[in-house]
Amino acid sequence: MPGMMGPVLPGPGAPAFGMHGFMPYMTWIYGTLVIAVFLYFVISETLAGATIGKRLVKIRTASRAAPDVVGLPFETALLREAVKIAGFLPVFAAQFWIISPISDATGVAAWRQMMMPGGQWFFIHLAGQFLALSWLAWIAISLVTDKDPVYDRIAGTTVVRE
Repeated sequence: MPGMMGPVLPGPGAPAFGMHGFMPYMTWIYGTLVIAVFLYFVISETLAGATIGKRLVKIRTASRAAPDVVGLPFETALLREAVKIAGFLPVFAAQFWIISPISDATGVAAWRQMMMPGGQWFFIHLAGQFLALSWLAWIAISLVTDKDPVYDRIAGTTVVRE
């Protein structure tokens, strides 16, 4: 019976994930999701000053200049979210750069080889992950020490309890 002995892998030069390869679609799906999440945060902060999670814990983002006003100006919310994402750009860039050449079984095998310790992309990927974790650590330390995170300082916002 077909498939009873395990998955059948395509031969060299054959598409790895269907006729045209699956990775280009994954790149578009991943990019679309990142943009959708970014827009969710910007729109939520603009309209109500809070996402669903912030509403549940009764906090909201407010402008330092006008903390009583509900919602942020669009430009302020956009800047706040853009600065948040800026810390993750090295990871996004490394992942898109590394994944983009994968289109067939030969590309998948080459990608696996490049990502092994000592491979040519391993260090780039590792550096991107390190920078993103450093960014998260900086934000976490700011929150633990009761200071506004860097994105709030740059955008001129703060989080207030309702």
